[in-house]
Amino acid sequence: MHPVLFTFGLFGREITIMSYTGFLVIAAITGIGLGTALSCKRGVDGRKSFICLLIGLTVSIIGARLIHWMTNPGSFDNGSSVLSLGRNNLSAFAGLTIGMPVFAISARRLGLLPWRLADSVTPALALAISLARVGCLLNGCCYGLPSSMPWAITCRIGSNEQAAQILSGAIGMFDTPLPVHPTQLYEAITALLGGFIALWLLRKRLADGKVFLIFTIWFTTFRWITNNYLYTPATFTAPHCLYPALYALILILCYGALWR
Repeated sequence: MHPVLFTFGLFGREITIMSYTGFLVIAAITGIGLGTALSCKRGVDGRKSFICLLIGLTVSIIGARLIHWMTNPGSFDNGSSVLSLGRNNLSAFAGLTIGMPVFAISARRLGLLPWRLADSVTPALALAISLARVGCLLNGCCYGLPSSMPWAITCRIGSNEQAAQILSGAIGMFDTPLPVHPTQLYEAITALLGGFIALWLLRKRLADGKVFLIFTIWFTTFRWITNNYLYTPATFTAPHCLYPALYALILILCYGALWR
């Protein structure tokens, strides 16, 4: 774990760039930039694509923070901390679920074909998700349950993972942290593979919408599987069936749209 990406001096002050925030910004810039470029390449208006992506990203981040606040109210010190940009408390998948319909509505209002635009930006979305998950890994959030798998990663002393294992009774107060599932890497690799699949499918000239739907089914299915190995924080107050129900709903909608 490496929560601090780097520090530097500026006008006599020390500036610290956190890994989570840094990679989230990189993911946003990459997603919007690459998404706009791919849209232009497929004959979609670049300026309008940029606007739709910016609106979708903004709504996704706001939605991710609000959903996390609603499901994990104990993870915030007070009401004002919900608005802090320096915090890493985001429910990213739920945020994207809110942001994508707004993205589609924006596209339609600007005279674009929503399904064609969604297909065009799918590889960029996949890369952005992968980069954001690398930030989670370095930050030490969204970690998995203890694992004996050879690819399990060992937590550092004093990490959130160690504290969670002590609270759950898995280890004692002064015991070494247990290796855990690298759930962040699971999702990063899944998203990246999905992006390559999307690029390959875009060459097949499928009907508009199919590339985006196939990627969504791919990532949601693996996200559902990964959820079984993900540590649930003590601050989570929502029913534990909330996210599985959300995954099931998304898959039903996607398969229904593909069938149509």
